[in-house]
Amino acid sequence: MNQPPEPVAISVTPPPGTDVAIRESLSMLQLAELMTVEDQDSYEIACEYIIEFKDLIKVREAKFKPLKQSIDASKKVVLDWEKEAVSPLQRAISIVEPKALNWKREQERKAEAERRRLEEIERKAEEERRLEQAAMLEKQGEKELAEQVLTAPVETPRVVMPPAVAKVSGLAPTKRWTFEIIDPMKVARVYLMPDEVKIGKQVQALGAEAAELVGGIRVFQKESFTRRA
Repeated sequence: MNQPPEPVAISVTPPPGTDVAIRESLSMLQLAELMTVEDQDSYEIACEYIIEFKDLIKVREAKFKPLKQSIDASKKVVLDWEKEAVSPLQRAISIVEPKALNWKREQERKAEAERRRLEEIERKAEEERRLEQAAMLEKQGEKELAEQVLTAPVETPRVVMPPAVAKVSGLAPTKRWTFEIIDPMKVARVYLMPDEVKIGKQVQALGAEAAELVGGIRVFQKESFTRRA
């Protein structure tokens, strides 16, 4: 028998100085919005600020890292508990549900077969009635009417059967359309999704030449600043 899970204490407290860091970051954001770059001097000032912003990001991410690791560890424990509590029930459903649905389908198949059998009886009875009616008309000399009776389409009302399976309170069978791919080469192009990961690898390896190899893409460079020591 599994041992009961050990309690896990979850406490989230922001690292020291978080409130100050937030205020400083908002002030730097406002500074960035007001900054203009129009000449070499202002360009160098902007670059210095970028360096400062990137360095601060590293420092502040490092401060939050232990807290995030602690939360991730606690979350994993909770997810493991949930999995242990839920997975057996999901497996149980996957075992019982096909059994119940197979039985239900078999009852519905039998009910449909019975409906058709009863309708066939009704159809034959209607044909017999028409034969008798036509014979009577012929005896009366109404051969044309007798022919009309014999050639008219036989229409029998659809037999309404009671539900093959009684409803169960709290549970309703649900049908939805789904699919499986049996021939990928026949799937219409509009339903195909480009593999952006694979395309990205080709672009990184070949640069502009990847456009011709892949087709249907525009290859270009995005420039940004990388912090250097």
